[in-house]
Amino acid sequence: MSTQIPGVPPQEQKSLPSDTPGKGKTTMHKIMEVGTGMMQSFAPVKQIDMHLSGFAFYNGQLDRQVELHHYCSRVNDEVTQCAVYESDKSDARLLGVEYVISERLFRSLPEEEQIYWHSHATDIKSASFIAPGLPETMQRPLAQELANTYGKTFLMWQVDRGDVLPLGPPQLMMVCTRTEQWKPELFAHRDQRLGVDSEKIREARKDLDAHPVQGLADHWTTRPPLQCCVTPVNK
Repeated sequence: MSTQIPGVPPQEQKSLPSDTPGKGKTTMHKIMEVGTGMMQSFAPVKQIDMHLSGFAFYNGQLDRQVELHHYCSRVNDEVTQCAVYESDKSDARLLGVEYVISERLFRSLPEEEQIYWHSHATDIKSASFIAPGLPETMQRPLAQELANTYGKTFLMWQVDRGDVLPLGPPQLMMVCTRTEQWKPELFAHRDQRLGVDSEKIREARKDLDAHPVQGLADHWTTRPPLQCCVTPVNK
């Protein structure tokens, strides 16, 4: 049996990497992996230089909260792109993507686009978003930078509900805007697994400079939440 998905209590465990249908890798495939790894370029992937762990919920389902692991690279000083995985294990499944932009760029977006984005101020100050393995003294400058950014996250694989393959349309994800909205067990499970103390992190981040939420970010807090569906289009 594979490692348990972070953030999901054992009694609620739905889908594991080992549950994914399909035949195991053949010897030929393993040999090909070695060959392609030596001869092909993986330049985009090699730009990933930041690992972030954070919580999120499916927009419209505040009680459906999950832990996600982001592996990120910077496009420039104001745009970061992240591959989102279910865990930090070698067998983790790729669940989706998140794009992170500066407050300045977010303010430049039209209102019809802003509704897909969430703020990061509470995410950072609540200790939901952390950089595993880095001491808080090193995390603080990163936390201050991220506190006034905005994220747009879509998941394609809903492992928390038991899906063994990516099914259905992408799901828009959001983050809590008040610390008490997060499920305490998410912090407890991660603290124990990673050997961190969310309370201490939260205390250390109390004085971060977090700006008021801009525009229509966190749209779900004031209007009916939005979610994706597929509709026919006219040819």
